[in-house]
Amino acid sequence: QSVWKSGGEFFATGIVRDITEQKKAETALREREERLRAIVDTAVDGIITDDSTGAIVFWNNAAEKIFGYTEQEIVGKNATMLLPERLHDELDALREAFLQNGVQTSSESIGLKKDGTEFPIEVTRAVWNSEGATFATAIVRDITKRKKTEHDRLLLSSVIEQAHENILIMDAKGTIVYVNPAVMSQMDRPAEAILGSNGFQATGSIYDPQFFKAIYEQLQSGSA
Repeated sequence: QSVWKSGGEFFATGIVRDITEQKKAETALREREERLRAIVDTAVDGIITDDSTGAIVFWNNAAEKIFGYTEQEIVGKNATMLLPERLHDELDALREAFLQNGVQTSSESIGLKKDGTEFPIEVTRAVWNSEGATFATAIVRDITKRKKTEHDRLLLSSVIEQAHENILIMDAKGTIVYVNPAVMSQMDRPAEAILGSNGFQATGSIYDPQFFKAIYEQLQSGSA
């Protein structure tokens, strides 16, 4: 707008522009951002974004639950504080290579909670650019329960393998899917000849047909 004087009178000239479409676009963009934020904040995995220096610029609700830091506490801090100190150099080297290559990666590591507790995590990373700046977004999952389950399975497997008792596993059709060393020590055939065969028709030095028949009847009656 400009003001000017002519013949003792003042005049004003203004340029009027219809910004209806611009406002619609701004509203649509804001609504998309709000929907995206709602999705991100309800995600069960932590979503963390840091810049090329490692400073955290985004932190969702799940990340707060996983690590214990609020968004106000963590934004602006270096992402290395989310890992034990012994892994800081490794993270810096990984970030440098990752930002250069820009390839999505997934790996397991050790996270560090606010209270100092270490725990296993699975991290998927992706790099992106915005207005000339480079950022890396990590999706972090707490895999403590998964690791415990894996440990328990390995422990159980070790116990079964070392047991002196005979342990043989069959499916509902009678197919033998596992025999432990104690069984094999008393069988007159190699494991390859037993696994995959039908236990209800098996013959060996320690089991007779009546033994498998009883198991079959239990399976069929649902009492096993």
